[in-house]
Amino acid sequence: LLVHHDYGFLNREAGVLFMGLLALGALLGIVLLSHTYIRIVLLSVLIALAFTLQLDLSAYAALGLFAGSCVVGYVLRSAYSTVVIVFFLTLGVVGLIRGSGNALENATVKPSDATLPVYVHIVLDGHIGVDGIPLDIDGGESTKNELTAFYAKHGFVTYDKAYSRYIATVNSLVNLFNFSTANNNRFIPHIGKHSTIHYLDRPGYFRVLHEQGYALRVLHPQYLDYCSLNSDWVSLCRRYPNLNLKTIEDTGFSVAQKIVLMSQVLLKQSQLLSGYYAALQKSLGLPAAEPHNLPAVHPQMIEAFADDLRRHPYGYAYIVHLLFPHTPVVYDADCVFQTERPASETGSGWGNLQATLVDGKLQVTRRALTPESRGVLYRHYFDQIRCGMKWLDSLFSAMREAGVYDQARVVVHSDHGSKLATLATRSIWAEQLTKDDYIDAYSSLFAVKTKSRAGDAGSFLPLEQILARATNDLLQTRIEIPPEPPFVYLQREDPRAPLQRVEVNNFIEPVR
Repeated sequence: LLVHHDYGFLNREAGVLFMGLLALGALLGIVLLSHTYIRIVLLSVLIALAFTLQLDLSAYAALGLFAGSCVVGYVLRSAYSTVVIVFFLTLGVVGLIRGSGNALENATVKPSDATLPVYVHIVLDGHIGVDGIPLDIDGGESTKNELTAFYAKHGFVTYDKAYSRYIATVNSLVNLFNFSTANNNRFIPHIGKHSTIHYLDRPGYFRVLHEQGYALRVLHPQYLDYCSLNSDWVSLCRRYPNLNLKTIEDTGFSVAQKIVLMSQVLLKQSQLLSGYYAALQKSLGLPAAEPHNLPAVHPQMIEAFADDLRRHPYGYAYIVHLLFPHTPVVYDADCVFQTERPASETGSGWGNLQATLVDGKLQVTRRALTPESRGVLYRHYFDQIRCGMKWLDSLFSAMREAGVYDQARVVVHSDHGSKLATLATRSIWAEQLTKDDYIDAYSSLFAVKTKSRAGDAGSFLPLEQILARATNDLLQTRIEIPPEPPFVYLQREDPRAPLQRVEVNNFIEPVR
């Protein structure tokens, strides 16, 4: 767990964990001296538990593994303990030698044109668009003004009325990078360590960059794999966990709090075990298993990105997907982790939605957020946006110090809105969604560093149209996307069903 999260071993919390494991190991060792069949069952339970956590096994697979281990144990009898201990010891040593596996570099993939100015494409996950910022909430107007001034200062054109057609990140980015508006649902309902991973498969945008002569250097979250199917285009691939323990290593959390968060992340790796725990939690009053206050991105990631860019200032295209300012909103405007912020104010400990059946239809009687709780969330979210501007400012400063900023080609955009809505934009609530719900879901940031002043920057445009125009401008390509009437997709309850298309007006309201 610590290796996977690049978490230092020389921390008090790591020491407490190791001491706890040693104590547990001593107790289990005493049990192993007992009856042969008890020993076989116990060791088989440990094997099934370990593989369930590592591979996210189903109940049937875990039960089958346990039964198979018991059979092997019965055959081996006294030698079973030795075999199991050697097996786990080998796994541990291999894991330490192999490392986290989160960074893979392929020195054979190089730019075909090493003189190209650096290309930087940053996805700020969950960043609401400029005109989507709610001005009726304290801090909204000042945030909008600061955002506009920030990008103007750095030479960007912002598309204030940009919007995504999708609310799910995977749907949005897979289609965006293919300049597509497909209605098939790629939504991932569970984001744990080994939940379903979606692979970007030779997306058209990456192909264009490759054909222009760029080699790609990628930073991506674990659940959306940018690299595996595009390895001959990628010279460096860094991934980071969706629930990233590294973010809390240097925070003010106590040792006990850090250990609880580690335990929650470990449990989250298995849907089976976290499901059983949730059932026990309700009946026994145990602590929650959800690590609500655990973000994916930390400042060191931005620093490492800037350092790598200094070393590779020409011929490389950086594709960087940051789960930021996406919830949880735990950073203040100065990027200080607010460890005491309750889950109800981070955007992860969501409120309870209530609905009742009226004339055969579900009618919402209590929304997930009240106007007051939405206001609190948004005020914290505004601070997290300001933190993001600090990170970008340090990156752009590093590029200026390297003497590459003026010629650099830079795109910054979101995949969907803040999603701090009182009601999620799902088809089941289609008749009850408000204009604010749509804006919170679909209004998206889009900014392009360009010397050409786009005449349509103030127009109501979907992300794929803007990306095509930006690519044509920056790379002198001729990508053409037929214009379509304004529409967005609602998420259906059945993940296998096509997404529900809803036409919308400017800015952004469903056409009834």
